[in-house]
Amino acid sequence: MTAFESALKFVLKHEGGYVNNPNDTGGETNFGISDRRDGVVDGKADLNGDHVPDVTIKDLTQEQAAIVYSREYWTPCKCEQLHPAVALIRFDTAVSIRSVNHLFAPHSMYLTEIR
Repeated sequence: MTAFESALKFVLKHEGGYVNNPNDTGGETNFGISDRRDGVVDGKADLNGDHVPDVTIKDLTQEQAAIVYSREYWTPCKCEQLHPAVALIRFDTAVSIRSVNHLFAPHSMYLTEIR
């Protein structure tokens, strides 16, 4: 099992399967892939990043979700360059906060002067 496969297995334990709860602000979600993540609420997911929906959220497979996780989190976080344990932490954090950019932002962005 590769480091990515191991990390994805860990993440998917917490992300779960298909959910379409009207009280959930994330909207329709499958394997943690939200319909709202691409900015268009259409019940579909873009698998290859070309901004064209490829599959419905409900029909999304775990293998297809892995493509999205690799493209949007694992690769941008440069997890393949890290020790597997560190890669898991970085990957899981990026997925949890739904952003890679925040992991690389300067800490000073978050500091405010106390007067």
